[in-house]
Amino acid sequence: MTPDRFLQWTVRGHLALLPVLLLLVWLDPRELQGANLWWKPVKFFVSITIYLATIRYLLQWSPNRVRNWVGGGTAITMIGESVIITLQAARGVRSHFNDESASDAILFGVMGVLIAINTILLAWLAAWHFSQRIPAGDGLLWGIRWGLLMTLLASAVGGVMIANQGHTIGLPDGGAGLPFLNWSTRAGDLRAAHFIGLHGIQVLPLIGWAIDQSDSPRAWLLALVAALAYFAITVILLLQALGGKPLMA
Repeated sequence: MTPDRFLQWTVRGHLALLPVLLLLVWLDPRELQGANLWWKPVKFFVSITIYLATIRYLLQWSPNRVRNWVGGGTAITMIGESVIITLQAARGVRSHFNDESASDAILFGVMGVLIAINTILLAWLAAWHFSQRIPAGDGLLWGIRWGLLMTLLASAVGGVMIANQGHTIGLPDGGAGLPFLNWSTRAGDLRAAHFIGLHGIQVLPLIGWAIDQSDSPRAWLLALVAALAYFAITVILLLQALGGKPLMA
């Protein structure tokens, strides 16, 4: 199986498992930090599925060497993340920031290594897109470039979470939160900035594509303005969280 096919089947596998996880939400009433413990795998599987499909789309113009390494490597790292998150949910314990036992600490450490590898692969893909002109309008071209850069920058928020040993600022993780997302409604939550920033890889190319539909002679400039606005929103959310203020009370 080629790395591209492997990536494609990884997307399909995550999609196929989503209904199973949703069924477990209904069947298993156990809670972890104030929420059903299966909601976290559900959220991550949705996000990872979208991410993998996006990477596959962005690789379509790249040479085989980039496609094989980035596509195959991304699939492997995301499978590892999904397996550990699901395993820890089944055990009824946290997957992130968990050092309560040696095995928990090891698994969290493995997740950190996998994310580091994925970030390197994403940086490789970003470098390729910045160095090559794909057959697309200026809006989509620059939307892809800024989207990749935005996601790389947002990855740094994960480092802030690790330094804080959690995602909540001002209170312990858990407690009252927004529906489904579970972002804290009582304290600052770094996950909001992390989530918005990471999904720049999808949002900014879509905005760029929409800009191209207007046939604007300044498509590249509009894409830059959109990227700066998106970056500003992410920074505001980060500063709000660091100040201990919830996104919504």
